[in-house]
Amino acid sequence: MESVDLQLRELNRLITLSKASDDSKNEAALEARGQLSDKSLHEAQLEFVYDQICNLQQELHILHLQALRYADSFHLEKRFNPDNKGNLSVRVRLRPGVKGNFASLTIAWSKFERRASGVVFSRYIKRGSSLQYPQSAANKCKQWEVEMFNVIEPEFAAIRKQNETIGKTRRLLIDRRNILLHKIRTIEVNEMRYKTSQLNDGT
Repeated sequence: MESVDLQLRELNRLITLSKASDDSKNEAALEARGQLSDKSLHEAQLEFVYDQICNLQQELHILHLQALRYADSFHLEKRFNPDNKGNLSVRVRLRPGVKGNFASLTIAWSKFERRASGVVFSRYIKRGSSLQYPQSAANKCKQWEVEMFNVIEPEFAAIRKQNETIGKTRRLLIDRRNILLHKIRTIEVNEMRYKTSQLNDGT
């Protein structure tokens, strides 16, 4: 907890210094800038990048809950109207990330079909490259399914769009994170080499 407080104080100090630097005649700000190092600035930027990545992950969980609520309304219609059960179904999943990767949100429609043998199975409906399923996805479904599909699917499409935006932003932030980590590591390596050369010169 103490390390977090120290990081926050350092970030707040840098932000305050940036605001004070708007005045070109501010001698104190000029002196403070001269005491900054590239490493400290890179580390401050890295903290902000990590915070933004974390916020995106939290936003993804909110989108997941939003999508689940729309799916719930569809499934509750089936539950409370047993004589009105149809063949259409929707599944919302937030797959956990592995090996440091982020979770992925998927929203997919499927249909229950019966084979010639009489076995009933679920088949996912292809969406294609579009973010929204075509209206034909609800063909041969009951009227209430078609009506709910027409209401819910545009909302799902909006969530998919937000999810896509989060993914693109996240990839940009990860690229930025990797660049900053490389810069910091390069500075640390150069510092270590300099210290080693100083010790060798002193022997």
